[in-house]
Amino acid sequence: MIKKLFIVFLHFIIFYKIVQSRLNLKADYTQKHIIGYSKSDDLNFYNSQDIIWESIDTLVLPPNLKNLQKIIKISQSNNVNAVLNIEGNSLDEDSLKQVINQVKKLDADGVSLIFYKNPSSDKKYLKKVEKMGALLKEISKEIHFSVSISIKNIPYSYNNLIKLSNVDYVIANAYDLGIFDGPVIANSDTNEVRNLIGAWNSTDTNKIILSVPWYGYKYVCDEFLHGIYTSGCINSRKPQKIEFSEIYNYLVGAEIQDNLYITSTEIWNQTSLNPYLNIKEINGNSYDITSDDLLTYYQIQYDNPRSTYLKIKDNVIGGVGVYSLDTLYGLNQNIIKAMYSSINRDFI
Repeated sequence: MIKKLFIVFLHFIIFYKIVQSRLNLKADYTQKHIIGYSKSDDLNFYNSQDIIWESIDTLVLPPNLKNLQKIIKISQSNNVNAVLNIEGNSLDEDSLKQVINQVKKLDADGVSLIFYKNPSSDKKYLKKVEKMGALLKEISKEIHFSVSISIKNIPYSYNNLIKLSNVDYVIANAYDLGIFDGPVIANSDTNEVRNLIGAWNSTDTNKIILSVPWYGYKYVCDEFLHGIYTSGCINSRKPQKIEFSEIYNYLVGAEIQDNLYITSTEIWNQTSLNPYLNIKEINGNSYDITSDDLLTYYQIQYDNPRSTYLKIKDNVIGGVGVYSLDTLYGLNQNIIKAMYSSINRDFI
């Protein structure tokens, strides 16, 4: 008898946790919402200490991950919504139905629709968004639905999105703002980001999420003005996107693909309020730093806890997003905790 009662009690606890998890779906505008993106298909990452589940509310995932269903279950078991990141510009009737079916099949917690191009260039984009939202809310009124656009999009775009009742959040992507040809500038200039998000005038600021980068860009310097300890890098080639884990290796002087290099270590740009570092890489196996023929110069523009904090501090918005959580995988726990602490809800 006691054994049967224990089993019934156990089933009740499991059911209660599932219900609580589903209740967490509904957009709660009484507290700041934290969204974390991840590209990783590695289950070890999601089961590690390198993702701090209690610091995020929603996990956004690519729809084509091999382990997607397992990752969704891990996320939900940590009381974090798991939603699919869907490209919006190419969305049509057929792909829209496929997305809805995938959400149902995976028991995902919703969709985040991302427009890489200015959505206003597509006259039908608002109807696409409306239809997607309506179909999702048919599954559950509490299901998550957000729309992601560049922070530089014109007011027409975000104001019309915010007005849609089925859209829980409009995400302002504050990255890839640098110029890729000429003097190198920040990927996500902190002052520019604060000015841009401040211009997102809306009657419903609780629906605005500011998404910031946890990655950087590595530029080849055709010319280095005034030496390795300044920001004067002139670039004419497409830069390479670089994960924070690799940036950190440069910062601490770790060996990188057997290359010999000298770094400036981290420098702070007082104008953009962003960190950067310069690298003098020695080609070959000799530390002959006197011959320019043997040297290649690089500059890495990125964000750290300080610049992330300064971007979000005291903004009148509904929350923060970060792209992407998995770039911290394998780093020292103190570094990981510092990055997560910079998106603390109390700072917004």
